[in-house]
Amino acid sequence: MSMRVRPHVARVLARTHTVLIPLDGTLCDFFRGVDTAAIANGIYEMLFSAGHRMSVLTAIEPDPLAKMGYAYSVGPNYGAQAEEMVREAELAAATTAVPASGAQEVLQACRASGRRVVVVGDTCSAAIEAYLDLHGLRHLAEAVVGREQRPALSEWPGVDLVRQAVKALGAEPSGCTLVSMSVLGMWVAAEVGIRAIGVVSRNGSRKHLAGIGGSVVVSTLPELAGALTTVPVMGSHASRSG
Repeated sequence: MSMRVRPHVARVLARTHTVLIPLDGTLCDFFRGVDTAAIANGIYEMLFSAGHRMSVLTAIEPDPLAKMGYAYSVGPNYGAQAEEMVREAELAAATTAVPASGAQEVLQACRASGRRVVVVGDTCSAAIEAYLDLHGLRHLAEAVVGREQRPALSEWPGVDLVRQAVKALGAEPSGCTLVSMSVLGMWVAAEVGIRAIGVVSRNGSRKHLAGIGGSVVVSTLPELAGALTTVPVMGSHASRSG
């Protein structure tokens, strides 16, 4: 069933051949109920037991990815150990992650309208694939781009991952759109040179998502799914290479 789509949203969708969707925060609440600070503390204890001392601010850092990056700065072996700890936690989290309302409909609408999908995340690819498999969504994503595809000490992991996602399908940036519920996602899309559609989250604000590098905003994922179904892609499938 077609729906009325705002003209500025329709213009973006008409040029969208490839949709990039982050796993955590857009497709699902990946770490719902997971004590991520405990993961970071485990990395601290691993480094401490190996005789490494760090500043107080680094020691109390609750983000496991930040703590993992620090471990890589200490040495590649420590980084690899930290990454394995994070990977194990992510594989466990994949079984308890909570899907976002309307996420499945968006993926299905992309498939039905002939748009390709890349699921991207600063999470190990195995965990992303495990989540998609568990929820019967893997066939809807043409590619998965996880943390292994960006430098371990990346200063801008989101930018690096989205660039890799564009390359993964040999896509033209002009035909790619990032869908995200975060202001950071809008900024990443602008930095990479692709379009962005912001989705208002429960605690988010439309005004904060709009106008960053030309980003447009929809109210919900179900609204986006309806718009994807309603607005056809212009011209040939320009996102395919060759």
